[in-house]
Amino acid sequence: RGASAVRLFEIGRLFPGGDADEIEAVSLVAGGGSEAAWDRQEALDLFDAKGVLESLFETFDAALEVRPADLAGLVAGTGSEILVAGEVVGYLGQIDDPGLSFPLVAAELATGALFEAEHPDAVRAPSRFPSVTADLTLTHAREVPWVEIQDAIAAAGVEHLNAFGLRDRYTGKGVPDGAVNTTIYFIYNADDRSLTQDEVNERQTALTRELERRFGWPG
Repeated sequence: RGASAVRLFEIGRLFPGGDADEIEAVSLVAGGGSEAAWDRQEALDLFDAKGVLESLFETFDAALEVRPADLAGLVAGTGSEILVAGEVVGYLGQIDDPGLSFPLVAAELATGALFEAEHPDAVRAPSRFPSVTADLTLTHAREVPWVEIQDAIAAAGVEHLNAFGLRDRYTGKGVPDGAVNTTIYFIYNADDRSLTQDEVNERQTALTRELERRFGWPG
């Protein structure tokens, strides 16, 4: 109907089959073009769908875990299982349908997994001191999933690193064959004072070296 993109969701009951009870679930699909900040059409992809799930999990104070998996009905290499506390509660991937004129990504999630998640007992007030941001573009093998890089950053335990996330992935001109450029944003903040740029640079340099050591593209 003339729309450049489509984003749809539905909440309803599913019947897994066999002796399993019906469950409440939310399903979503997204595809087409999205007007990017630099005024060009950009196709909606798996990271857009994953971003929706991340926002949903954040709303319920639940921890989102995504694990690559080969799933029927999804394009090979795009499928992932969604887990909560080690239990598979949904999936994410690109629909495998040769009749589609554009990539269509989909996700499905048992909503009970959100309500059963452990919620924090206390609310942490944000710091009244300003944050300092930094970006890193890491060139790595295309088969390395974001979740591995995400886990490595979290495990590094960088002091005053308040938040981080995926900003962009690029595989076009200038990127070696088989590689991808992943751009990550970092937000540094302290509760008791304003961080200096030198402090942030020191922490960011050490983290960059560690990520390049583990995932960096050779040469």
